[in-house]
Amino acid sequence: MSNLFPPPLKLTLEETPLTYKFTLKHHDKTLGYTTGTTHRTRNEVPYDFRFASELDTICGCRRLPTNILHMDTMLIDRSLLKTISSEIDTRNLGVMLGCLGLRWGYDRGLNKVEFLAIDDDDFQHKRLVRHWRRLGLKEVRYVGDEVKDVPDRLVWGGRGMLMEGDTAGLLEKWKGVWEVDE
Repeated sequence: MSNLFPPPLKLTLEETPLTYKFTLKHHDKTLGYTTGTTHRTRNEVPYDFRFASELDTICGCRRLPTNILHMDTMLIDRSLLKTISSEIDTRNLGVMLGCLGLRWGYDRGLNKVEFLAIDDDDFQHKRLVRHWRRLGLKEVRYVGDEVKDVPDRLVWGGRGMLMEGDTAGLLEKWKGVWEVDE
């Protein structure tokens, strides 16, 4: 039996120390029911991020009228990542970026998150499904080319495996990546 309320988390999104751990500047662009998060790398002048390069971006939204967090896009600039990997620890950047999106949804009462493991290439699709399963997401169904899949294709923009997870559960599972050590 699940609790009515998600387990309490120590930190709010604004207090999440990912930016300190990665020495990056966090920009949260929230507009109503959507969110976008960008990290910018430090340039030569310490703590002056006005002209820094974008390292990563994640986009998601609240699917109305439900309490589902629809995670849509995650981009990491690999060339920039290679450039700065000697300065900062980049091993868990993707997980940390995902946790920022999850935290945004959690703070707004969104208890379920959905991803689509896009199926553009068979090898990459299988790899993505396996990776997200390892991270804690569950397979729901395949969104294909049939008539019954048209609504999902309109929402997601492509074919792939629809996967879902519990927002609080995923944050709890990966808290070692995004919380400050006490």
